Amino acid sequence: RKISFGFLIVLSVAEWGLVSVLDVALYDTAFLTGWTLAAVMVLLTAFNGKKKIPFMPIGTGAQWLQFHIYAGLFTCLLFGLHVDWRVPIGNFEALITIVFVIVSASGVIGLVLSRTIPPRLTTKGETILFDRIPILIADLRKECEALVLESVEETDSRTVADFYVKRLSPFFQETNHALSHILLSDRPLRAMIDEIHALERFATDREEEFLEELAERVRQKSHLDYQYSLQAVLKGWLFVHIPATFALLLMVVVHVIDVHAFDGGL
Repeated sequence: RKISFGFLIVLSVAEWGLVSVLDVALYDTAFLTGWTLAAVMVLLTAFNGKKKIPFMPIGTGAQWLQFHIYAGLFTCLLFGLHVDWRVPIGNFEALITIVFVIVSASGVIGLVLSRTIPPRLTTKGETILFDRIPILIADLRKECEALVLESVEETDSRTVADFYVKRLSPFFQETNHALSHILLSDRPLRAMIDEIHALERFATDREEEFLEELAERVRQKSHLDYQYSLQAVLKGWLFVHIPATFALLLMVVVHVIDVHAFDGGL
């Protein structure tokens, strides 16, 4: 990473110096920076193709990812040089700028998320495959319902059943408390466990055993919610970054045609 970052700095300084010299020589640098930016963007988009064709014999996925990161940072400099560090005046150019900012910002956010979330997934237990989480939640719900029915049959009381229906049943229907999990807050979990412990004071010994079993499944469900919330964020930023990238490429094509048409090149 140090070598890659150093190369990025050297390349950025060289590009900025070249553009400055050409500006002094009254050379129109917009075409140079524009075509360079377009070429780098096409290479960046190729990273998505590499992920879909993993057997493509051009570098490893890790190498492409590193290239994608540093080339993406380089495009920010190229874009600034291309617009001469000014806010575009035209509506279409302003729209391109907005989309470019969205692509760049989502890329940086995605980089931060990809560096911070994976280690957090292992802080509260084993990492669980994202697609399996809904299945595991359904299994826990069935176990809880079986426990509730068993408690009614054995104790001839609806204390545990009524509490489950009113307080816990909605919790086991779907994932919950996403924001709390993202912020590493366990307040919702503590609140539910405290409610169960409060009910145990008025329960029989057997009812208390059923409540403890429910409490354990509440903890398991909370862990599944934690895994789901963080993995959803890790996957979700791509739903912004990738569509915005292809929208930007389409706008760039229109921009190139427009510029060359008015320049007399078409």
